[in-house]
Amino acid sequence: RIVTQTDSITFASLYLMDNDTSHISATIIDGELERQVVQIDQSGVNLIGLTIQNGRMQNYGGGIYIGNAADVSLDRLNILNNSTYGVSHRGGGISSQNSPNLRVSNCLIQGNSSDIGGAIYSGYAGSIVAEGNIIKSNYSESFGGALSIESVQGYFSHNTFIENTTNGEGQAIHLGENSSMDMAFNSIYSSSPSNSTISQTSGSN
Repeated sequence: RIVTQTDSITFASLYLMDNDTSHISATIIDGELERQVVQIDQSGVNLIGLTIQNGRMQNYGGGIYIGNAADVSLDRLNILNNSTYGVSHRGGGISSQNSPNLRVSNCLIQGNSSDIGGAIYSGYAGSIVAEGNIIKSNYSESFGGALSIESVQGYFSHNTFIENTTNGEGQAIHLGENSSMDMAFNSIYSSSPSNSTISQTSGSN
């Protein structure tokens, strides 16, 4: 498990040195379905070229939890099969609370589950940028099979959303209250057209 204890630190595989993508799947941090995998409480943290898998946590962030930490960057990660549980639990793969300027790029985020935001939840954080990600086969019980934001400005570009599902609203994306988003060059694939791919709560844009 990773728990950050200082600002401006980078955790990376050998991918950072030689750009060999095989290091990403070979460098595994595993929660063994018993614990949260990564907890980030400091600003300026970078995670690069790792596999974060099988995390499980009550309420927030089975894979990665980011709390009160600005300018966090998640790049070239595999975020796989993480989950949350509890009351209105959020962000199976990634959960960000009160953490402005989160960037998620070039990640594979697959098989994660939560009540709100199966893959990613970001709340009260100013902004989130997600670009170049494959977000696949994630599930939420209530809102945002792939992604849910609340009181956040979202910037989403060049992402591919594939077969994310929800029992509620927004198979791909849910905008909560006081949220808005800009989207460019994203692709959304779904075999369940009866549910909306993007949903929003009154008060979002």
